[in-house]
Amino acid sequence: MEDFTFHDLRHTFASRLVIVGAHLPTIQDLMGLKIISMTLRSTHISSDHKQRAVRALEQFGEKS
Repeated sequence: MEDFTFHDLRHTFASRLVIVGAHLPTIQDLMGLKIISMTLRSTHISSDHKQRAVRALEQFGEKS
């Protein structure tokens, strides 16, 4: 891997926690960040994950 840094691991850590459903304040605490905006900058969510989230919301509406 070229141009790989420790910072890349932090982004991967945060993004994967979001994908498995961790709440942003929990991620913020685990990463030792003081402000939520830094947590948001560390998360990178794929379009596939966003589509699954919308489908889950649609299914929630069908159950009501």
